[in-house]
Amino acid sequence: MKNIIITLTLLCSFSFSSQAEKTYQTDTIKKVHLQEKGEVWKTQVLSDPLHSRVYQRSQNPRFRGHWSGFNLGFADFSISNEQLNGAGDYLELERKNSLVMQFNMFQYSMRLNKLNNIGLVTGLGLEYQRFRFANKNSIERGEGGQIYPMEIENVKKSSFKNLYLTVPLIFEWQFPAKKYQRTYVAAGVMGGLRLHTKTKVVYKNENGNTRRMKNSGNYSMNPVKADAVVRIGYYKLAVWGSYTLTNMMEKNKAPEIHPYTIGFGVNF
Repeated sequence: MKNIIITLTLLCSFSFSSQAEKTYQTDTIKKVHLQEKGEVWKTQVLSDPLHSRVYQRSQNPRFRGHWSGFNLGFADFSISNEQLNGAGDYLELERKNSLVMQFNMFQYSMRLNKLNNIGLVTGLGLEYQRFRFANKNSIERGEGGQIYPMEIENVKKSSFKNLYLTVPLIFEWQFPAKKYQRTYVAAGVMGGLRLHTKTKVVYKNENGNTRRMKNSGNYSMNPVKADAVVRIGYYKLAVWGSYTLTNMMEKNKAPEIHPYTIGFGVNF
């Protein structure tokens, strides 16, 4: 009887010691991971007879998309001249000097799943377009709103500029990358409301002096636009592209123009 009592006592002591050791080990692992990643991650330890595995899941209930920031891109026109018999040659652009800048100031993200890696992103921003004409001409609006080329002598550079207020609706999918940051792929549409349009010509007059001529107007521009947008990025860096689905100018008043842009961006 005495031997049985001693044996049971030893077994209970061994079991209690093993449980305490496991608890200490688990707490140690949790503390290490919390120090490395802050309070965003939770560590779970699952044991089996052969080994232990550590699983981590996000405890942040918010999905944060990648829209707010600054984007810079190089633009060109996709032009259809079927109805105007090639009259759109004067709209040919210098690609390296035709720029689009986006200032995305406000962002709202909405998650679509429990893993917080799929969601919708919207916001508010400004888009500035500067299209540089390759043939050193400008454009003017004639009777009935028709758009014609305007020839000027001794032109150094000629630009067509637009400013839009933009609102996107983007579907974004995120997946883990190195150092606990996230890579993402996003696609959707971006609407734009035109705020201002003007042309600017830099030329030399007959005395050889440099002059600038600026003319503001609507140039038969459509008041709104819709762009298809694709973005691929890692952390705060992104590569993006857009294609304007709507005609930039009014039908039958100018060639059918669909700007497209490829560029890079930095997220805030």
